[in-house]
Amino acid sequence: MLILSVECYFKDELQLAHPVIASCILIALCLHFFSHISCVQSSFVLECMAHLVEVTLLSSMGIIAKDMKIVISCIPHDIWMALMYLELIPVTKGYICCPQCYKLHQEDTVLMECDYVEFPQTTMDVLVEGAASICGARLLGTRRRKCKNTSSTSLKPLKPLKCVVFQTLESWIVQLLASPHLCEILIQDLSLDPQLQTDIWDLPFLSKFCGPNGKKFYPPPAGSTHLIFTLNVDAFNPFHNKQAGKIALSTIILLCCLNLPAAIWYKKENMCVISIIPGPKSPSKGQINHVLNPLINELLCFWEPGIFFTWMHKCPNGMLVQAAVILLVCDLVSICQVTGQAPYSSNCNFCGYCYMSKDNIDDINDANWGLRTKEKHMDATYAWLNAGTMRERQRLYDQHGIRWSALNQLPYWDPIHMATVDSMHALFLGLLHHHICQVWGMDVSAKDGDG
Repeated sequence: MLILSVECYFKDELQLAHPVIASCILIALCLHFFSHISCVQSSFVLECMAHLVEVTLLSSMGIIAKDMKIVISCIPHDIWMALMYLELIPVTKGYICCPQCYKLHQEDTVLMECDYVEFPQTTMDVLVEGAASICGARLLGTRRRKCKNTSSTSLKPLKPLKCVVFQTLESWIVQLLASPHLCEILIQDLSLDPQLQTDIWDLPFLSKFCGPNGKKFYPPPAGSTHLIFTLNVDAFNPFHNKQAGKIALSTIILLCCLNLPAAIWYKKENMCVISIIPGPKSPSKGQINHVLNPLINELLCFWEPGIFFTWMHKCPNGMLVQAAVILLVCDLVSICQVTGQAPYSSNCNFCGYCYMSKDNIDDINDANWGLRTKEKHMDATYAWLNAGTMRERQRLYDQHGIRWSALNQLPYWDPIHMATVDSMHALFLGLLHHHICQVWGMDVSAKDGDG
């Protein structure tokens, strides 16, 4: 079991600081967080307040005492120093990302090129039959620049061509539990009533969800708390979806804690941004698995045996925290990519819940559809993973419409029942309206029958 010392997050540094220093830090941080001024502007505010304190002391006393000179020198001149002083900077881990296959490499790597091999155990005889070779994309690079007033050129130091930063889930949970109000909500026992369904907590699926010990995951036993999350993966245009010009896509990975009240689930201060994968393009097909692996590794630690936090609000002796992702909430394109399912444009495997083909799409007898199951899905995805060549993988993909997903590493993951289209795409962007009016042909002007 991993033991995490978290006492540093619960210290009230402002009470220990000099009132002048505490006031300057508090004003700058309030402007930064609530008025959304930039880091540069926030740092300028800190410098101005330090100068204002100095001028005020000189004008009122004519001289600045030695102790006050020390106080003025201790006022941060950078907003990042203020954030570090209050332990508000997220704990992150950086990686060098391959710009071609999106394999993640450690920041201190000495590799110039990506060494990822799709089939590391494949022999050269099989390689020529359709297996992928080493990636070989450049990880580090330099840029030549011309020196001013001379004709010579110089080389900049080697730098990663693409970097990705991940926020650690454990540090985000600690900061969430550091709030006394939110901590009381997270550790309280939410009553599960399968007879009255007013919230996701009332679903029979959640009441039957079992932990690693085979017992119900919720409610948790005494001395521990169980957190339940939804995962969102979505690509967006950082240039605000402009219709004209070159399209650029970045990919965001988010977690939402369902233990919080539903009204504050999607407030930005309560959502965990795991990472933003820079563009100009998003990972394609199975490449998304590379950028999901750091999160999956953390979720595996939180699942079994869990992480013991040495101190929590109202729990001075510490508490064991276990967590699970029970839902993937995305648009349909992202669901297919993350779960490894064939897209809706596939002829034979367009549906993630049954084996209906487009040739028989008019068959409304559900007995002929053949529902997908977790067991068959896992058999197909491991068969795809263990295939020795790209040709064999393509054959299995065409047959079953399934490939490997990083989420399959989670022991509890059910790709059939744990993926749902989010309400923004289903309702706000008109997908449900299009399906009812255009696909089903329902209209207010049409004559209705008794059904």
